[in-house]
Amino acid sequence: MDDLRQAEQRLKNQMLAEEIARRRGSDQSSPATTVVVNHNRASDIECPTGFSIINKDLLIATVDERANFEMDIYATRSRGFRTFQDNRDRVNAIGIIAIDSNFSPVISVAYSVDEIKTAKRGTSDKLTMELATNGSTSPADTIGLAARILASHLEPLIAINDRLQEIQVMKDKELEEKSSALAIPIEDLGLAQRSYNALKRANIQTIQELTSKTKDEVNVIRNLGRKSVKELTAKLTERGLRFREA
Repeated sequence: MDDLRQAEQRLKNQMLAEEIARRRGSDQSSPATTVVVNHNRASDIECPTGFSIINKDLLIATVDERANFEMDIYATRSRGFRTFQDNRDRVNAIGIIAIDSNFSPVISVAYSVDEIKTAKRGTSDKLTMELATNGSTSPADTIGLAARILASHLEPLIAINDRLQEIQVMKDKELEEKSSALAIPIEDLGLAQRSYNALKRANIQTIQELTSKTKDEVNVIRNLGRKSVKELTAKLTERGLRFREA
């Protein structure tokens, strides 16, 4: 009789199909499903309703006639590859031997692009794809699904021009609003009389003229103290504005 390690290695090649997993988007983990091996091949696995074995000829173990070999196999659905460490952490139960899981139905894929010359169309390219699956899905369905996924990723780029135009309109609107704000006279800032008089004496009439100055330049305006400069800074901040960088 084979040892347990040999059976474990062979089970890595076991392919279990679940009817629910064939539905689009059903890549979430499902409750563990128990199947029982009474003999030595995958075809001997007793699957619950909704499950089926794809590679039924897979040899799991060579069992002596006097021996009785049974095991519970826990299966789930996912995508890509999962190591035995991940599976062990997922089950987290004593007496469970975790193994690697390969959920990808694609065994191999290759492609080539050849140049073809015709009298009517001239020179064109021919794409040839070679794809092999494990039988849980056909190569044609696999390519079709891959094409749909690729198209869904590229779909946002189809309307990129419209999106860029929307962004430009938003920027133009922001500039227009900012220009309008800069044209507002300083009277509308609601300043204290001392601050207002100091700006008027410095011939600063609008917010644009005020924001065209650096903070150091504002600090030296006659009769404009530290408290007034703090007030001006707060008033500009309320409108999303600030003094010019030095």
